[in-house]
Amino acid sequence: MSELALFAISSQRMQWLSARQSAIASNIANADTPGYRARDVAAFEGFLNGAQLDVSTTTQGHLSTAPANGIDVKPTERGKGEAKHSGNSVSLEHELIRAGQVKSSHALTLSVVSSFQEMLLSAVRK
Repeated sequence: MSELALFAISSQRMQWLSARQSAIASNIANADTPGYRARDVAAFEGFLNGAQLDVSTTTQGHLSTAPANGIDVKPTERGKGEAKHSGNSVSLEHELIRAGQVKSSHALTLSVVSSFQEMLLSAVRK
């Protein structure tokens, strides 16, 4: 049986969500690092279309995690006034909101795949 598009796209979505969660965790870990710029991954649509991003960091001494499955992260631009006096642009509130969004997206993707799998199994049994 050939791979179904829904499963392939869902797998890519899960990889992207893993990379985004990794970037969020890195941001939270560096919340007090002077000069650290908050990072994020490109939108899933860009990843799905095969967009390639380069890893960018402001200082080599920052804590970081390896990109998940070749998905790279880059510093994100924030609105003026959000950077702390130390030059750090991490907002714990925004990072926690993003972490919640990743959790919800993960649950939704898993639910869609599970429902589709149940539908396939039901069709095969009949």
